[in-house]
Amino acid sequence: MYQLQEDLERYYNEAFYRRDLKAGIKLIQEVIGLVTIGGLLISALFVWLPGIGIPVTTVMAARVIQGVAQGYSQLDEEERRQVRGVVRWLNGGINLLD
Repeated sequence: MYQLQEDLERYYNEAFYRRDLKAGIKLIQEVIGLVTIGGLLISALFVWLPGIGIPVTTVMAARVIQGVAQGYSQLDEEERRQVRGVVRWLNGGINLLD
């Protein structure tokens, strides 16, 4: 978790495109694993809940962030940037470009 947190602080003013969020969501699914409980949580977080108008809870977001933080250091620089975009989006602080 430490490296992800450090990078979020270092790249505080980063801006992201929608494609970055889509790629980041896919990476997070791969890191956490679609077959695991975390994978079900990811699907609920990004597909089911927003689709039916239920807001994402802090607990759900925190579990996803914890799961991805474990594999974050093994990603390349572009993948890390995409994951940071999703984490920022989950936390409600993102600069999104079109």
